[in-house]
Amino acid sequence: YVIPCVEGLCYKRVGRLDDAYDNFMKLHAILKNNSEVIFHLADIHEQQGDELQSLEWYMQVLIYYP
Repeated sequence: YVIPCVEGLCYKRVGRLDDAYDNFMKLHAILKNNSEVIFHLADIHEQQGDELQSLEWYMQVLIYYP
């Protein structure tokens, strides 16, 4: 699970947010309750200007890790 995470982080770093999102969604399918994966999904939505979707992901982080 390390390679998709590293790849997703690299994509985020260079601004390839759609590719980063795809990688983190693959991880999320495997690691449903992983707060780091969920956080990155929220952050990607925030960077893309999708505040509502980012809030929904951030709320999931708080549900699993209050």
